[in-house]
Amino acid sequence: AVMIASSAPPMIVNLTEKSGGSTIQGWRNVGIIFAILTFVAIALCWQATNGKEIVWKRSGPKKPMRNLFRDYLKVFKLKSVKTLAASVLLWSLVSSMQSGGLTFLMTNNLGYSAERQSSVFVFLSVMSMVLLPIINKLSAKFDKKKVYMYAMLVSAINLIAFYFIGFGAFALLLLEIALYCFGNSTNWSQYYSMMY
Repeated sequence: AVMIASSAPPMIVNLTEKSGGSTIQGWRNVGIIFAILTFVAIALCWQATNGKEIVWKRSGPKKPMRNLFRDYLKVFKLKSVKTLAASVLLWSLVSSMQSGGLTFLMTNNLGYSAERQSSVFVFLSVMSMVLLPIINKLSAKFDKKKVYMYAMLVSAINLIAFYFIGFGAFALLLLEIALYCFGNSTNWSQYYSMMY
């Protein structure tokens, strides 16, 4: 689903432009198509699960909500949780800038066709999937925290380096994406388990 969601928009925009529409209309079409698909998915899920909800019966007295919030505050007082939460927040910002910046870079700076842009997004998705078992094996062999820290470091150095190097060749863009995917896949696969 991620592969289609990331590689289809440039193709939809391109088809809109080829049929006489503007780039803005193309992106509007992307929004409409994805809204319709989202609505259909929600309707299918609702239809498939309607009436099959599990009703949990509470055993014991009801705990006040303030205890739940107090527990969260206690957890967030831990230095390791603060550091991990800050890391996840910062990586989320980097990830959204990378995604938006990649589209802008390929369209405006590199002049890539919609087909080439789609192939880059397919490469990004495939690279993320290929790296997951490698990251899991590294995390099992070494400490998860170390793997996470080095992945974030490698990806940060990668992003800073390519800011100065640029993308003179298609292979350089793919290398940058592969190194970015190492950090991105590590973040999304490891931080949940490190939080607990």
